[in-house]
Amino acid sequence: MNNFLPVVLVGYEPYTKCMQNIFAASIAHAANVTPLGTIKPGQDPTKIVGPLLGQVIYVLTWVAGFLAVFYLIRSGILYITSAGDPDKAKAARSGILNAVIGIIVIVAAYLIINKAIGIGTLISSGATPS
Repeated sequence: MNNFLPVVLVGYEPYTKCMQNIFAASIAHAANVTPLGTIKPGQDPTKIVGPLLGQVIYVLTWVAGFLAVFYLIRSGILYITSAGDPDKAKAARSGILNAVIGIIVIVAAYLIINKAIGIGTLISSGATPS
């Protein structure tokens, strides 16, 4: 069952379309980032590093979120197919709990990072954070 699940999901059309949309959006979003090698003398490097860091955070958040949701679905399937075996059901429940905790941590980290970036942007522009 464990080896069969990824093959089923890769062939599943909504899953494939969703991943195509995520990667297309990430690539299109990353295309607007100026490479670090193009810093010219006298140019402020923070105007290049900031957007690049934002893109890295954006892509890592999507990847982590996808993996957490995949783990949640996998654990749910394992729970359904435990067939009354208490050990398998306990392991699956533990996996579901871990996946939910992971999703909460990912969302919280994303919100904290975005707030910190927003405060940093306000401070660098001379405004006071609220």
